[in-house]
Amino acid sequence: EVKKTSDPQGWQMTRDVLQVHLEGLLEEVAEYQTLNSLEPQGAITLKAHWLTELPQILIKARIAANLSQEELAAIVGVTEEKIRSSEKNNYALTPFTTILDIAAALGIELESATFAVDFAEVNRLRQRLPIIGNRTRTA
Repeated sequence: EVKKTSDPQGWQMTRDVLQVHLEGLLEEVAEYQTLNSLEPQGAITLKAHWLTELPQILIKARIAANLSQEELAAIVGVTEEKIRSSEKNNYALTPFTTILDIAAALGIELESATFAVDFAEVNRLRQRLPIIGNRTRTA
């Protein structure tokens, strides 16, 4: 209450940030409950708009399949600690071949993909590089 009266703008900003976090957590809990309540029969569709979302797809698929980390580890042939650590770190340090094995064990299939290659972005990043060999820069 003191902060609310002494710094109403700061209090409101803090409250708004906390509200956004709370709403995000509530959405995650609702999604978890939905995934956890599915009967692991047939198929579900999980959408991702970027490759960085793949770790969450793997975790959601495991939950929807009603598989524990221990069960997934046994199917894939890795330790439970490896699965636990991979999920905790969003698969950041997990070898790509292991990610593919996990995806296969979870029955994940890529139905379609379209990749847009932005050469302007490539060229912008290339401009930061020193000239390598005889190669001349292109704009």
